Amino acid sequence: MKNKLIIPALLLLVFNSCTENKSKPVAPAEEQNTLTAPETDAQPKSASVPVKEVTVVGDQVLIPEFKVKINLDSKIYNILKDDKESIIADYYFYGDVAEDAKLPADVQKHMDLYGLKLAAGKLEDTDIQKPEVIFDFKNISFPKKLYDALSIKDVRLNINFYSGRKAFENNILEIDAFDSSFQDIIKNNYELTYDGKLLDAKDFQGNSLIIKKK
Repeated sequence: MKNKLIIPALLLLVFNSCTENKSKPVAPAEEQNTLTAPETDAQPKSASVPVKEVTVVGDQVLIPEFKVKINLDSKIYNILKDDKESIIADYYFYGDVAEDAKLPADVQKHMDLYGLKLAAGKLEDTDIQKPEVIFDFKNISFPKKLYDALSIKDVRLNINFYSGRKAFENNILEIDAFDSSFQDIIKNNYELTYDGKLLDAKDFQGNSLIIKKK
């Protein structure tokens, strides 16, 4: 009889210890009642931990994976393909800090004209072989101390797209930029879609700025 009571008790103990270490997602800014995001006790081994929300794990904040699809029209696609030109996705995560906030020096150095810089980088497709170009954003994280400094726990993202200037002197890709709350990407099922076309830019004399490198 004693053995039968001990086994369920052990199972209950193991179950509780496993469930208490799961990552807890950060709620959208409008749903939070405090300025401290939920977090776990576990330290992340890498930023590749799959999450569905902006999530604090240890001393890092993890960004969910997402993708951007660019549909190129036939004109720009053929130019990029034939001239071996690339496309760059230049991304920048940032947030707002209160004007009267007193920030530590190691956080203050991340302030710029847009706010508090959280993370930034570039993705580049150097081999355009199809009119649909896909950028997969993975393994993105930033220090929790930067997230803690935000006056509103709303991570924002800016992405600019342009040609890599490998074959041409100037950017030849015309495409909209993204600049909004990361929650908008989550609401859109972690995917953005854009149309790209040839940028028919001219100088003040009316000359085309589509100039090939020598």
